[in-house]
Amino acid sequence: HYQLARFQLLTSQAERAVENFQRAIAKAPDSGGAHTGLGTALAALGRYDEARSSLEAALRLEPGDSEAQRSLGYVLMQKGLIAEACEIYRASLEQSPNDVSALNNLAWMLATAEAAGHRDGAQAVGYARRAVEASGMEHPTLLMTLAAAHAEAGQFAEAVNAAERALELARASSNSALEQSLRGHLEADRRARRLRAP
Repeated sequence: HYQLARFQLLTSQAERAVENFQRAIAKAPDSGGAHTGLGTALAALGRYDEARSSLEAALRLEPGDSEAQRSLGYVLMQKGLIAEACEIYRASLEQSPNDVSALNNLAWMLATAEAAGHRDGAQAVGYARRAVEASGMEHPTLLMTLAAAHAEAGQFAEAVNAAERALELARASSNSALEQSLRGHLEADRRARRLRAP
């Protein structure tokens, strides 16, 4: 059941994965991996409260499980619990310092959180740069996060450069939805730069 559920999760069959992870837990309730998988599958379905319970159970069983930490960070981020999400992502990065997803999500929250007290442009830039470097290649989503981080840090020329490069990559991959989103971010960065210009 566990192996089948992992395959189903990897192939975007989250509902079926939930059923098989639940069966795996019924047979082996102390399996941290099964709880992690269940929480990740539930998160993919937007069932964040249930996902949180499963992931917290996984971390009680296996406190250093970076996959469970990363998934819990995502769930907390989706629930708007930014301080808690940042804390979990930082713990995850202690276990897996080059985890691109954790680096990118942490950078995005530090750059774009609604509450000013949760934002830190300098830290966001650092994490976003690490995500780009750890990925081994330029990716539009990572560059969009880097652009947002530079903008929060008041580095508007760098923000526009990163956003323009992300836009080029999105256009080259024929991803029109991402291209449209990036255009909006690029224009926002340009407006911010004009507003703050002396």
